[in-house]
Amino acid sequence: MQGQIAGAADAPGPGGRKRQNMTVEQERELLAPFLEQAAFGGVLLLDQIKRRWTNALAAKLHWPGPTTCYTATAGGS
Repeated sequence: MQGQIAGAADAPGPGGRKRQNMTVEQERELLAPFLEQAAFGGVLLLDQIKRRWTNALAAKLHWPGPTTCYTATAGGS
């Protein structure tokens, strides 16, 4: 972007991956079975892809248990 005029019509954008949760290689591994199935004429079911994606992210991220006002003030967990 160096040497470009800011806001010009032909100026390059910032690009990059925004809010990525996995590396490109991890995404390829996750989607490989679905893309292979589609290459042989199979149907891509987004529900299955979303479920696998959600499970992969849930294994990576550890969410705290739900907390209510009562448990927070009573010292419970």
